Amino acid sequence: MKRFIIIPWLFILTGVGLLGYALADALGWDTATLGHAASDFFTPKKPKIDAPADERPSITFILGEDEDSTNAYYAEATVFYQNDPAERTEFVVTECHSLLEMRDYLMAHQAKSGVPWGQVNLVAHGNEWNGLSVPVLPGGKRTTVAALAEAVDKKALLPLPDRVADACTEFHVESCGIGRDTQLLHALQHALGAGGELPQMVSSPYFILYSSSKKAGQVVSCRRELLEPWYAFYPKTYRPKNAMLAQRLQKSYPDAQLDWQAALARTVSSQSAEPYSHEFDLPIVWVVAYPDGQPLPDLEKWREQRTWLTQQPELLTALRDLGLTLDDFQWTFLKTSHQLDGGTEVPSIRAIGLCTVLTVLRPV
Repeated sequence: MKRFIIIPWLFILTGVGLLGYALADALGWDTATLGHAASDFFTPKKPKIDAPADERPSITFILGEDEDSTNAYYAEATVFYQNDPAERTEFVVTECHSLLEMRDYLMAHQAKSGVPWGQVNLVAHGNEWNGLSVPVLPGGKRTTVAALAEAVDKKALLPLPDRVADACTEFHVESCGIGRDTQLLHALQHALGAGGELPQMVSSPYFILYSSSKKAGQVVSCRRELLEPWYAFYPKTYRPKNAMLAQRLQKSYPDAQLDWQAALARTVSSQSAEPYSHEFDLPIVWVVAYPDGQPLPDLEKWREQRTWLTQQPELLTALRDLGLTLDDFQWTFLKTSHQLDGGTEVPSIRAIGLCTVLTVLRPV
């Protein structure tokens, strides 16, 4: 009997099949893509405030470090939450790089007045397919519904008591498109909250861009910009020409009224409201274990590879829920081994799919 597993790796679809419980994320998408209404995006109910917002301490966690000098997302966010007159917080913390470290910081630095935290900003890279780049635990898996469930189940991530975060505490998840992933936001809410005093989760369905300008080393302006996204997908290293991508976008979003060709020709943001394009990779790893002496299939030829992929119902369902197909990925197959829960090593097939997500962005 085969056992199906998805192994978390980079931007990875995460879940467990016959070995445990299903944890594949079902995500909300743009109305032109899958027909979800705008109300599907996470919009929390406002509780009755028992303490004025200005009496509650506010804090921003910069949950990562910039690895690319051309994308200073974390550095610019730090400037914004330290300097913007309306959005700056009392504290800006840059040394916490996991949800557990963030949680422990909130516990250790509660306001002396005893009032629970007010607004808590969580700044991290992310996307609506596979959650936040920040790990749940130091050195662990990126934050997905599955990773949160695992950490909570093992009691590695404990909820915050009401005296630290209550129903009037607002966690603002500042990450691109995470507002569309309502399951992840609800998972965060229940992982960080205790009992009936669940904190509020606020996140935008749009991409986020931070920028600033300086004069003589001093910040003279800073801003947080929201960008509406439109998507096209293709297998990595097999990029279609712009004309074909423009046709795909027009077919997927007939009411967008955008010059797709012009947007694809622009790859950097400008001070104008002109749309531009951005690309990033979405890898998926799918592992099938073959216990009890079952032979591994021969996947040397494309036809056998394709047949094997189409015989993975959990994979096909997970991709369909994400609005993706097998043809959106470039696939590589490896014969390897997998360690079961009991420690037994069994032969397995590891399929690695690489998809490039082309995103056209326009300021809201």
